[in-house]
Amino acid sequence: MLKEGWDVTNLYTIVPLRAADAPILVEQQIGRGLRLPYGGKRTGVADVDKLTVIAHENFEAVIAKANDPNSVLSKVTYVELDNDDLASIQGKVVKAATQMDAEEQRTVQKATTETEKKNSQAIMDAKRAVWKVIPLMNSSVKSAKDLSSPEIISKIKSLTREDIIKYTQAANPLFADEEAQPLLAEVDNVVEIVVKYFIDNIIEIPRMTIQQETYRAEFQWFDLDVSSGFDLPALNEEIIRVSLGAGEKSVDILQVIPGRKFDAPVNLIVNVLIDYDEIDYDENAELLYHLAGQAVDAIASHIEDKADLPKVVNQFKTVIGDNIYTQMQHHFVMKPTGYITPKVLPFTGMSEQHITEILGFGRTDYRDPVKRGDVPKYIFTGFIKSYYTECKFDSQTELDFANILESDSKVLKWLRPASNQFNIYWSNGAKRYEPDFIVETTDCIYMVETKAKKDLTTEEVQAKKKAAEEYCKNATEYTQTNGGKPWKYHLLRHDMVDKSKSFDYLMAISS
Repeated sequence: MLKEGWDVTNLYTIVPLRAADAPILVEQQIGRGLRLPYGGKRTGVADVDKLTVIAHENFEAVIAKANDPNSVLSKVTYVELDNDDLASIQGKVVKAATQMDAEEQRTVQKATTETEKKNSQAIMDAKRAVWKVIPLMNSSVKSAKDLSSPEIISKIKSLTREDIIKYTQAANPLFADEEAQPLLAEVDNVVEIVVKYFIDNIIEIPRMTIQQETYRAEFQWFDLDVSSGFDLPALNEEIIRVSLGAGEKSVDILQVIPGRKFDAPVNLIVNVLIDYDEIDYDENAELLYHLAGQAVDAIASHIEDKADLPKVVNQFKTVIGDNIYTQMQHHFVMKPTGYITPKVLPFTGMSEQHITEILGFGRTDYRDPVKRGDVPKYIFTGFIKSYYTECKFDSQTELDFANILESDSKVLKWLRPASNQFNIYWSNGAKRYEPDFIVETTDCIYMVETKAKKDLTTEEVQAKKKAAEEYCKNATEYTQTNGGKPWKYHLLRHDMVDKSKSFDYLMAISS
């Protein structure tokens, strides 16, 4: 954000999260915070007129040069926060509540006696145990609706019992049987209820890994440059004999009378080329014979006695091969071959969503108005169509879009995915893509990303889009074969999002 193009005047604190070694970069970043918020004039209120930089050692080194009157840092006041000040801006990470959490809370609240509370808790714990096992069935069914078959229900019951026993033995070995018994007693009663709840309330997200494009290395077709390096003489073949007996060493040179036949000149050169590790004969055979043929023709054009051609090529085959290989390297390319075809399973479990609760802000209903700049600080609650009853948003655009999803009758369910919900990788497989929203309607499931208009064409956004579209393509191929809904990816311009707009309208707008 502190790079070029970010123009905000009400910036009062900079917290650098990593070192910046270049002094000019530090000065530029701090300079972003020195813009006065009220018409470019000082107000006389210290907290408004002041920029605070939380300094690490690199910033300290630059700030130490603030005495230089030519430095922008001469206008900075360096303050040090004590522990109490730091604590006031900290937050804590909490688990976002889900619809199942809300149901559990309502059930426990209805219980009036200790026995009812204990029984209610046993029922909810049994439901959670079943919920944990259900995703393991994704290799045994074609879609979530198949979970209700008697065979799968029986498997879920068996695995749930095993999981309860295993968990209680690990948590409390001495009283494992006592703790497991109430849960085991409820398994048969809750399995079908939980399975139906899973089918009706989750968005069926196919499980797959979208791996960044693979690349194929190859040599492009080209004609050999024979302007130099192919004017080779026919040398006499000689044997050099060195005598190492007593007395002085002697050297004799014996002339060889040619008597053997050489392999075809083209084959001699190709045999040298395939010794290079980078050259795959099966992939490049046609190119190798093409280049070797041109080399042989060039050498032959400089030889008076054409009968010497095989001998010349044999004598200089290593040099000829090196010349050709050097030229081949200039025509070596890496071509994308597309994404690795993933193995697709019908659904995955819902990941836990961890969000930061910032002290002093906390939770508020998503319909309550908040300052635009404060949106990322709040946890918004009250969602009915979302699997998570509370969510955080990075911008007003995302919050407005969530309002649309909750109010639009065409939207059945929506999800703000946890960071590890999808295995979609981009940037040569180094980075995981995290979609903003998953939205299910009666006839389609949408993966939606909201972006500032100026960022739509950036390389990063387009790379993420390509990976996400690959996911949607593979998901659609699977779901349409198995009676499910197609998936579509939509890149949504931030300036088009308005609470008055319908979901269908926004999906009809091209990004």
